[in-house]
Amino acid sequence: MLRFAVVLLAAVPAPADDDGLSVLRSLLLPMRAHAGEHIDTRTATPELTIVKHALRDWIESRLGSLSVRQDGAVLAQQLNTELERAGFFCGDNYEKCPDQRFLGYLNRIQIHAWRGFLVVQTSVGIMCGFDDSAYGYEWNEPDSWRRFWHSEQDNYEKGKYFPQNLESVLIAQKFQRDPQKRSEKDRLILTLGTMPWCSSNWRDVYYRLWRTKSTYSEPKLLLDQSEHAYLVIDPPIQGSVTPDDVLIEYAVASIDGGVHNRRKIRRYVIDGDKVRRSDPVALSPRDFVEEWRSSNWIDSSRWTQPAAQGALLNWHRRSLGPWEFMDPTIHCERRPDLWQVGVDISAYEKLPAMKLYFLVRWRPPYHFTMVDIGDHPWEGCTQPDPQANVFRTLFPPQNWR
Repeated sequence: MLRFAVVLLAAVPAPADDDGLSVLRSLLLPMRAHAGEHIDTRTATPELTIVKHALRDWIESRLGSLSVRQDGAVLAQQLNTELERAGFFCGDNYEKCPDQRFLGYLNRIQIHAWRGFLVVQTSVGIMCGFDDSAYGYEWNEPDSWRRFWHSEQDNYEKGKYFPQNLESVLIAQKFQRDPQKRSEKDRLILTLGTMPWCSSNWRDVYYRLWRTKSTYSEPKLLLDQSEHAYLVIDPPIQGSVTPDDVLIEYAVASIDGGVHNRRKIRRYVIDGDKVRRSDPVALSPRDFVEEWRSSNWIDSSRWTQPAAQGALLNWHRRSLGPWEFMDPTIHCERRPDLWQVGVDISAYEKLPAMKLYFLVRWRPPYHFTMVDIGDHPWEGCTQPDPQANVFRTLFPPQNWR
């Protein structure tokens, strides 16, 4: 697997071009005069794709110097030095890019090598950040790199353009026991990104999953999701990928304003080209109640005790006002796999104030089931458990399987 972090700016100008740099200069310099235009698409226009491809092509013209056994960081440093001397970076010179208008500039290239794979990451400037692209290469015997996958944003229509800072690119290749199938090169590629912006810790996160295979004419996009998230932990979105599943974690807003944010867990099991959400969906009883309540019923019903699905569907659909969790969560000592999560619901839009008690089954390590919901505490649930909702994370990986 590969994990790649986004690296920030560096600067300084000076001439000395090869043909590729001359092409980039002819494209980038005119853009700088329009850095304040097209605000609705972050100053990005279809011309940005031309820049992305010119930069990619210039990098590819230099990949011949990189053998399958070499680290790509040295080549990346050489290329970044040339781009810096050519004046393509803003760096800390904000007079060059006032108000974070980076159109007409680039961010630093990253090149990462791993077991016959190469991932090149590029960044082109827009308003309030950079639009990252990634390109995957495999070693093509006897002496060259062949591009087999890419991730680019190339639709610049308002409402359809979603630039991102790539936090990581993760690759898993399935080992084929059958020698006749080993040439298929079956891989999953997961990208994790965040929306670049001038300010605010609340922004969208993105996660996308592709499957590539020698028998496919092109990579298949299996998963393309985004969610408004709280970008407070570095990295703000984390993940892992195996040949059979994907795990993703980030922070989202809590229904309870006093709690503020909670960990969002997304695990998907991959079966061929089908993607199915699976456990874990939460790391604590409280988080599970929020996830059950906020998810669609198709998902929530799978996390609900079968005999109670009819009754709990009505609770799932019911309008509820703002709520606060009751402290602490209660353990049911008579039935040690059950916890009671209480919520205090405020009066809202003519709805009366009320108290609700969610009965949750928790089996190790993180398998949760909604058992029942009522307006009175559950009999046999009296043991306070302040440890039930302590902060937990699956990264670095724990033995949660």
